[in-house]
Amino acid sequence: MFELFSCVECVVLNACYSEVQARAIYEHVSCVIGMSRPIGDRAAKDFAVAFYDGLAAGRDYGEAYKMGLSGMANDGEVGTPVLLWDETRERQVAKELEEPGGRMAIESRFYVDRPPCEADIEQKILRSGALIRIKGPQEFGKSSLMAKAISKAEEAGAKIVGINFRELDFDSMGSLNKFLAYFCDLVTFELGFESQLDERRAEKLGYKKACGDYFQSVLLPQIPNLLVLELDEVDILLDSHQEKTWIVEFFSMLRTWHDDKMKANAQWQKLRLVLVHSRHIDTLPERQSPFNVGDEMELSEFSEPQILALAKLHGVSEGTARELMGLVGGHPQLVRQGLYAIARQQVSLEQLMENGATEAGLYGRHLEQMRRRLDGNSDLKAAMRQVLAAKDVEVRIDLAHKAMLRSLGLVVFQRNGVRVACELYRQYFLDLWK
Repeated sequence: MFELFSCVECVVLNACYSEVQARAIYEHVSCVIGMSRPIGDRAAKDFAVAFYDGLAAGRDYGEAYKMGLSGMANDGEVGTPVLLWDETRERQVAKELEEPGGRMAIESRFYVDRPPCEADIEQKILRSGALIRIKGPQEFGKSSLMAKAISKAEEAGAKIVGINFRELDFDSMGSLNKFLAYFCDLVTFELGFESQLDERRAEKLGYKKACGDYFQSVLLPQIPNLLVLELDEVDILLDSHQEKTWIVEFFSMLRTWHDDKMKANAQWQKLRLVLVHSRHIDTLPERQSPFNVGDEMELSEFSEPQILALAKLHGVSEGTARELMGLVGGHPQLVRQGLYAIARQQVSLEQLMENGATEAGLYGRHLEQMRRRLDGNSDLKAAMRQVLAAKDVEVRIDLAHKAMLRSLGLVVFQRNGVRVACELYRQYFLDLWK
């Protein structure tokens, strides 16, 4: 029976003589506790209470077993419980762990599915005129989700071009014309084609029209099936120090492609747009924004079942995983970072709980990054102070600050307001600003 339930980590047979059954179950479950002879009710109860207290405190099965024996020390039956636990079997996955950070490999077994997002994108990416927006706080796995979801389209013959806006040097461009010329050349290069952009013609027609014409007459005719254009971290452009007019013009061009071209023209029907961003964007003119059309997929924190499943892959006990959740909530990157460090024995659970919310701890670099973001915006910093002062009570703040704090992952929405996202941020900023 137990081979059918891969999620079972530990079985305790805390009654009568059960060593034979325990050894049979051990063929399928990495930790089993049985009894070498009949055990008294009091001893069984004392063992169970101490054992489960150990697990609740984040101890591994071996340590919790020892606590169970200590708990029944006065019952005269310490030799009765038998532990069958292959620690190396449980931790063998540690040899194959993937260091967290950045886009995950499509085939990674540590990828956490975010239903129904993957299935929705796989379906919608095939629709003519599709514009898909993937939104979620920083380090929530948006890029990994995007790559995973559109891989099926690539398997079906679609060409994929990904542009991460964080990697672009906007200051060296300085104008819409230079940016669109670079944009066309970059897409051309990623497709493996020779650039045929006529910059003289572009100067006469205007680069917005020339860019559209270039896609229609040069790039798309060379695409036999679909072209999926992934624009990752596009909201970085809004934070750049460029003149806002040309930024609006670029996003307006994407909106025009979606509204007027991608459904009407045979060549344009090959194009699919995927925009990935961290925050709600409402600073663009309504009819010129690509962020209020198409289909939106919004990522949230990992759920408890998702975290426990990920912990199992890391060889980390459920008790330890729950302790970690108590510190970092369901923040995907912080959860993965914590599980990885514990599995690699780079840090103990006790050390993590004691120093995690400090700049000297495991999350120090992340916390420093959040600190710099708030120090660079006094109004946003004041809003975060307001959230912290409210403790776990919902607090209403300015809508722009609400969106920005959420994009950083510092808060979670609660009814019409927000609250601090996790204990890690609460401890760190309260200590920093006391």
